[in-house]
Amino acid sequence: MAAETSRPEGLSDPGDLLRALESSAGAAQWVPLFSDNFGRTSLGDDWKIVGGQAHVENGWLRISGRADCYAVVRRPFPDNVRLEFDARFPTGLAENSDLGCFVAGDERRCDAAGYCLSFGADSNTCSRIQRAGIDVRINTKLTAEPGRTYHMAAECGEGELRLFVDGQAILRYIDLVPLAGVGHDHLGLVSYKYGCEFANFKVLTRTGPAATGVFTVPDAYCRDGLVDRAIEKYRQIAAADPEGQLAMQAQIKVGLALFAAGRYGECEAQLRGLARLARGNEMELLIELWRGLALGMMGKIDEALRTFGHVQSQSSDPGVIDEVAVACGRLSTQLRREERWLESGRCAKFLFENLKTPLIETHHMFNLYGNRLRDAALFEEEFQAANRLVAVTAKRDKDQTSLRECRWRAFQAGLAAGHIDAARAIAEDFEKQALALGDEALELRSLGSRVFIDLASGKYDRALERVGKLIGTDREERPIGDSRWGQTAADLRATALVLLGRRDEPLEDLDAGRISTDLLDLRFILGAELWKSGHEAAARACFAEMIEGGGLWRQEKLMDRAKLAICREMPIEVFQEFVGAELQPCLQPLGMFLAGLAMWANGEEQAALLAWSDARNAAPDTDPAWHWTSLFLGRAGK
Repeated sequence: MAAETSRPEGLSDPGDLLRALESSAGAAQWVPLFSDNFGRTSLGDDWKIVGGQAHVENGWLRISGRADCYAVVRRPFPDNVRLEFDARFPTGLAENSDLGCFVAGDERRCDAAGYCLSFGADSNTCSRIQRAGIDVRINTKLTAEPGRTYHMAAECGEGELRLFVDGQAILRYIDLVPLAGVGHDHLGLVSYKYGCEFANFKVLTRTGPAATGVFTVPDAYCRDGLVDRAIEKYRQIAAADPEGQLAMQAQIKVGLALFAAGRYGECEAQLRGLARLARGNEMELLIELWRGLALGMMGKIDEALRTFGHVQSQSSDPGVIDEVAVACGRLSTQLRREERWLESGRCAKFLFENLKTPLIETHHMFNLYGNRLRDAALFEEEFQAANRLVAVTAKRDKDQTSLRECRWRAFQAGLAAGHIDAARAIAEDFEKQALALGDEALELRSLGSRVFIDLASGKYDRALERVGKLIGTDREERPIGDSRWGQTAADLRATALVLLGRRDEPLEDLDAGRISTDLLDLRFILGAELWKSGHEAAARACFAEMIEGGGLWRQEKLMDRAKLAICREMPIEVFQEFVGAELQPCLQPLGMFLAGLAMWANGEEQAALLAWSDARNAAPDTDPAWHWTSLFLGRAGK
């Protein structure tokens, strides 16, 4: 790790705006709570592995898995802790990612419920602090050298987090609504995929003046939903020191407590009054950001985004821009939870188009916010954001694996936005790389990319010819790409056959179990065919085998309701109301098509024609729903 002579990127919190909120940690002492030197050959009862496996040898614990993997200490810890440990990436791995730990999490969801502090994160391209899975601070200048041992420390106390590497503080974040208490009382070690190694693990707790902060009790009330009691305590704190910074912080917490309770109008009014009082104060911009959050939740998206833009324009400090991104991302997350898809997508669009911060320039965060663009059917915006990520990754990453994943996302976004030529160029590049590297997995991705383009372009015969080469081989059911067109060569063959009007062979493939369970569109079509022809038990079996969760978690409501509508267990009017009022805009054309399919399967052909016409008008002509709808409209017109 190269030495830094100036304050590292992201260490401003932001831009010293939160200087007044610094804790009295310097007057505290750290005393040990738990330690493990891994001086044995097995992990032992103190630890639990989540998402992977563990190997212990010569005083080192190695964890690895298919994706995120964790070693969790099987006991709760207090809110104020410091973790110390040695960590290293083994040499010779295909990919290095995440020498990290988590605090304030839980035993099952780990860092998804707490904070993650990682060095060499995101394929060893950055270091970061995450709050409940969202990047809140990032440093893109420091990366880890494989084989080198680093001494790391992470501190969490009174909402202040710090990450140290070899004694140097590289990241810092202060959370005014800290994750703490029951449900946020577990900690552990973190790595990704191929894994890393840890030694000399210690957990310490803080004693002294900072052990119990003045906000500990009201913060606990707030977390437990006792908002009015929390507000009363915050106001008592403010009244005790009316002219001090503590009073300002307490009054801000009143606003944030109101926000947490969904009382957005009261929150906005509280923060608006504070913004006037704080004019010229280092807290003014932060208050404006939190006020922007409240405005957004009140439905005043334009005003919220103008507020975010104004705050960003007031400072050139990267910490300020980071805090704008955190606020805007938090608003997008909250809106998405409430299924306000278009508003959430507009916030994500603002993030990518207006904020110049590395916080949104990692593969992880692009997937998070890019999905919100897709939810809102902002396909062109997703394509532009994906290209930006590709450009950043190409400059920063040494690992071609990360770049290929970014280009795959750009391919998918380009196809959804109708940029066939751009998607074809990516597919051609995959093919060249596969030939040069002799990479069979990349070869399959290249083939899948070309088939997706053929299907999206209406060239079904060509798609069938391409995948026909794999049918009957050991590669016919291997993953070929992530798409609603299909996941395997067998899926894509069945899709092409149905679109060509040949339904008997795909029904045979369905009966033989060659069509994957997460191929949503095609299974609905084949299930509806079975239902219409009187094979109701077979249709129900087809629907029952559909995968739930996993990659389709956003579509589960659609799946559940469409099954009921086709099988006459839900009135079609109820299903149509769900499609129009609750479904993500990107899936509404598919929902309209499935409504028509339910009508058609139950003998209501004329009503189905109207639903299919609406679906065809709503879908981009590269979307599977457009092609399925065109097929059934053609069948009905014969």
